Amino acid sequence: TVFILPNVEADDVIAYVANLFTKKRILVSADKDYCQLVDDNVVIYNPASKHLYDRPAVSVRFNGFTPEMLAIGRAIEGDTGDGIPGIKGVSTKTVYKWLPDLCSAQSHLTANEFLTEVKNRYDKEPINTTRGKFLKKLLDNASDLRIFYDITELKSGAMLPSHLASQIRETLEKDRPKTNSTYFKSYLTKDML
Repeated sequence: TVFILPNVEADDVIAYVANLFTKKRILVSADKDYCQLVDDNVVIYNPASKHLYDRPAVSVRFNGFTPEMLAIGRAIEGDTGDGIPGIKGVSTKTVYKWLPDLCSAQSHLTANEFLTEVKNRYDKEPINTTRGKFLKKLLDNASDLRIFYDITELKSGAMLPSHLASQIRETLEKDRPKTNSTYFKSYLTKDML
């Protein structure tokens, strides 16, 4: 099944489809952005690295960032392949060191919500401390962080018009592939060894 939706990126359609079903799902992709979709029912299998990413594996791979906070982490760190330079002089390791509770949040924070939290902490921190300087650097780069976040965040359906969302759901229900899940599981297990 092929979906062509004007002004909607393929990543966002895949994010929408991944969230349609409540059954356990394995998404096969080497694209790091899809790790944002990992939850209790979704894992990512990267055929290039032969890694399976569940929630704990995403946190390990992305320096403590949970799937819900991964768009923030990717915006900060950047990705040359996606043309995102990131915030110069700031790494996800440093962010996790100073803001571990935000990085490991189980609920999604937008860039604005994240920056509001950073500002609240900055207001309570002496400016001449290492942590204060770090928080100031994030705030000084707030506009870039917002732009990079908008690029990295997968939109899982909120921006799809309801008639398109219904069309996708109906098509997927009608054209559901007949897969042999036992074969696929054994393939993954064999391939990952």
